[in-house]
Amino acid sequence: MQCEHLKSILGEYPMSRPLNVVVGRDVLLKTTVVEMLIRLAEQPPEGLLTFCGRTDIILRERMEPTEDVAGAPPIRHWLEMSLR
Repeated sequence: MQCEHLKSILGEYPMSRPLNVVVGRDVLLKTTVVEMLIRLAEQPPEGLLTFCGRTDIILRERMEPTEDVAGAPPIRHWLEMSLR
């Protein structure tokens, strides 16, 4: 995936949305959309994104109910960036 493509996808989400970088089932990095966009700004836009030595990325929207947490929104949202 090219850096510019991933930047345009991430730009559609709230900047404060949590983002987990996952390889296999292990979370390597917990960050936010804005922090990832800052990292991507350092890369050439047309360059192929290589993250943790991997080039194939799948971006997923995740959510879970938070019914047991008082005062929390009913659903917690985050993004998961799976590296292949």
